Amino acid sequence: MMNVYLRFTKLKNLKNTVHISIIIVSGLAFLFNAKYLSASAAFLACVSIVLDLCLSRRIRKDFDHLYRMAYFDSLTGIPSRTSADMYIAECTDPQAISIVIADLDGLKMINDTYGHQTGDILIRDFAFSFSEAAFSLGFAARNGGDEFLAIFQGTDSAKRAEIFCQKLKESIDRRNNFSEHSISYSIGFASGKDLQNASVSEIISHADACMYQQKQGKKSPRETSDRRN
Repeated sequence: MMNVYLRFTKLKNLKNTVHISIIIVSGLAFLFNAKYLSASAAFLACVSIVLDLCLSRRIRKDFDHLYRMAYFDSLTGIPSRTSADMYIAECTDPQAISIVIADLDGLKMINDTYGHQTGDILIRDFAFSFSEAAFSLGFAARNGGDEFLAIFQGTDSAKRAEIFCQKLKESIDRRNNFSEHSISYSIGFASGKDLQNASVSEIISHADACMYQQKQGKKSPRETSDRRN
């Protein structure tokens, strides 16, 4: 963020310096009727135009960079929690919404055993499958850590979510067949039409609870006891 600001400031200061130089040289050329000063002013005017173009291009490039930083996850490249919050805020009919939440299983053990680089690979691979499965069906985002969120809208939102879950399973199964470290995940589903008068946040909470229940069912009694302690 600071680098973007510094680049912009340097270009802007240089542009202001050239503009001041044009005014000074043009004034001197007018006072002394010096042709070489007029030529210098014309040259500086050309430099100013080039700087304007560079500044405009830099602004567009930095805006794109800042936009991606704000709304897309840096590790996976898919929409971030901020994008998800904005999307949720625009959902006006909770009854026509279905939510799927997925969370990777055993990521801490992977990180502790093989390193965070391996864990990041699993997160990126899962994010790709998650986003690809949601394509043309709904909205998908990384909700933070190893948790992912998918939102489906419309009268057929539950059916869309069902198709999504099947596509995600098939994609992860294919990926696991050719990878050294398999991906395991827990998943939860909730639909507004099954939860009377529920808000979008409540639907998400219900999907999250379903996901957590499935995750707990995969753990051994000792793991569950350790977590409680």
